[in-house]
Amino acid sequence: MQIDINGVKITLTEQQLKEIKEQTEKPSKEQIFLDIWNGCTIKFDFEKYPEKIFLMKNDKVIFEQDHKNGYLWCNYDLVWLIFKTEFGMEYDEIQSFIKTGVERHFKLGGLTPYLRSQEVEQRWKDISNWGD
Repeated sequence: MQIDINGVKITLTEQQLKEIKEQTEKPSKEQIFLDIWNGCTIKFDFEKYPEKIFLMKNDKVIFEQDHKNGYLWCNYDLVWLIFKTEFGMEYDEIQSFIKTGVERHFKLGGLTPYLRSQEVEQRWKDISNWGD
């Protein structure tokens, strides 16, 4: 196929057209970030976890906000890995991106995103079984 850009004719193969289409249809990091948050429900048990708020989707903990320490624990598989694999981002880039997004969209400044630890992961198994 030939296309004309400012008077310059460019010939593209079907494969090149397919790649261009895939790149232009790929959701942005920002859109993926918002999609992750969309549909999350807030759960808490201040007797058991007095400084924690949990954001859940499909009975899985997506984020855990520790407002005492300013941490935002992120689910590796459902948050962190997406930005790592889809956009080739490194740890500090993902951390900064999530921090900025949380501040911009949810006005939650002062939170530092981290990957879940084994301790957090074990606690999340219990929380995922909470009823609404």
